[in-house]
Amino acid sequence: MSQGTQDNGTGSSVTLEAARILMAAGVKPRRTIRFCLWSGEEQGLLGSRGYVESLSEEELSKISACFVDDGGTYYQGGLFCVAEMEPMLTAATRPVHDAFPNLPIDIVVRDKMPRGGSSDHASFNGKGVPGFFWTEKNRPDLEGMGYRFSWHTQYDTLEYAIEEYLIQSATCSAVTAYSLAMADTLLPRYVPEPEPEAAPDAIAEALAAGDFKPVDSPLSGKWEGVFTEPDMPFSLSFAVDAKGEVRGTMQSGDKPRLLEKGRWDAEKKMLTFEYESGNFGRLTGSAKIGEDGMLKGDVKSGPDSDGYAWEAKKKPDA
Repeated sequence: MSQGTQDNGTGSSVTLEAARILMAAGVKPRRTIRFCLWSGEEQGLLGSRGYVESLSEEELSKISACFVDDGGTYYQGGLFCVAEMEPMLTAATRPVHDAFPNLPIDIVVRDKMPRGGSSDHASFNGKGVPGFFWTEKNRPDLEGMGYRFSWHTQYDTLEYAIEEYLIQSATCSAVTAYSLAMADTLLPRYVPEPEPEAAPDAIAEALAAGDFKPVDSPLSGKWEGVFTEPDMPFSLSFAVDAKGEVRGTMQSGDKPRLLEKGRWDAEKKMLTFEYESGNFGRLTGSAKIGEDGMLKGDVKSGPDSDGYAWEAKKKPDA
């Protein structure tokens, strides 16, 4: 029977331990550090959204950042941010990076701030407050013992919690929060530029640009897919040329996203591509057509990301 250890007993324990560490150290930060535990995340971010909605604009303007630990027993391995935030975040996490040399922390700069639509930091990003989901990492020698193995399964039990990772994560949470609470300024805000609506004819023009000449292939056409964890539908469309270049779109909401760097290996029936998602920044995808005709793969936000598994079925009229 599942005990809810990874989702999200570990994150709750890390938060409580971070508070204990700072209290035991007797620190007196210049700014208030709040430790929050919310419910209702999987029902629509109900707890965190209700919390931010309860705050006035003045209160929101004084929050430097929100950091969410919701990746199970993996360790806190880094953050995605925009360039203006990188110096402060690197300085804030450097002591932990140095204290746990076998568990490195990477601050990765992106052109856009990932909004993170499926976890509680998205509630803060929606209000213009920097919200972060710790990039959860696993050592190679502990593969198979982490979040994806136990998440939403009967294996979500205490025996799969990794003590070393929880110690690092609690320390990282405490040190990062204290560093930002002692900083001279708040973490810089990110103001996203409004995304222009891509008209269907604009998408068609982008797909047909250059000397791209589609040919028939098992990949060509439209596919209906679903992310297996969480259960979320999406659609894909592909065109392939004789050199294996792939152009197409990925759509999981109202707005289609153009695929980039798409490649099709006809011999292996393997597909690779990238695209800029609305919630998670730039994602890298790969997939293979199996004997059953299903296209199965995953998308990842980075080389150390577990990624999200998906599968798709080709539409008969495609």
